[in-house]
Amino acid sequence: MRIVSKNLVKKFNDFVSEYRVPMFIDESLEPVFVSERGDCRYRVIVISVPKAGTYLLSELLKELGLVSTGLHIVADGSGFTDYRFVSVDEGRRNYRNYVYKVPFDQVVKRVKPGQFIVGHLHCNDYTKGCLQNFKKIFIVRELRHCLISHMRFLKETGREDLSGFEWHRKSEKKEVMASYLREYGKIFYSMVVPLMDWMGSAGTLVLRFEDILAVSGVETAKKVPLMLKDFLRLKDGMVDLRKFLFRKTLTWSGKLSSLKEYWSDEAEAYFEEFGFDKLNKFFGY
Repeated sequence: MRIVSKNLVKKFNDFVSEYRVPMFIDESLEPVFVSERGDCRYRVIVISVPKAGTYLLSELLKELGLVSTGLHIVADGSGFTDYRFVSVDEGRRNYRNYVYKVPFDQVVKRVKPGQFIVGHLHCNDYTKGCLQNFKKIFIVRELRHCLISHMRFLKETGREDLSGFEWHRKSEKKEVMASYLREYGKIFYSMVVPLMDWMGSAGTLVLRFEDILAVSGVETAKKVPLMLKDFLRLKDGMVDLRKFLFRKTLTWSGKLSSLKEYWSDEAEAYFEEFGFDKLNKFFGY
């Protein structure tokens, strides 16, 4: 029988008392978000441009043997949304009910090898310092499609207070999109810019949504698990794409966004006015 020291018990109780977060105790007798460990020697983070496939890649990582912590890190590292104990539908609509204010440097200490966290995390000295011993994966996507997907996601889930905006009250798809860009474009732009430096950050694997989801072709999509195998030094990189593609997740809207349905000359004008065309080029589109 293993004797638990008073110091470990106190450490666990202090963390739970300070941050009011449900925690588990793992084999090391430390407070952890998830006790199960995956088949990987590294701790992993998925960082993504909003609507670039955060949870799509999460499903692939699970197929490869890693374990999700269920945490979505707040962009500035000030806390996280805890999806461990909520349904997909509840998490999609009412995420604010599950936000905890825990500094990022405290969060990463409780992520164990074989586990991963996700988020649209800003790239700065603080976050990079916290992630020194993590394997970092950064996902990008063509930004017109990101914007359409984000607009649809906000409108369908009602997860944000849009009472101060008019775009969501419109019905014609191209009019909705142009209005969204006019009213919300700068907000989305401000969400993407702080992510840019992950592109050139040492030790970061950059993946493209189009490749993960086989938009670029099935053969390209088959290479993604193999890239992850090499990057994470996994035993196996063979995955049946049908097992995770189009699986319902926290942010999957049910179908790919269509430029033909939503895009217009007016939308393109706002896209260029706010600088998304330059961001697109930076990300390689």
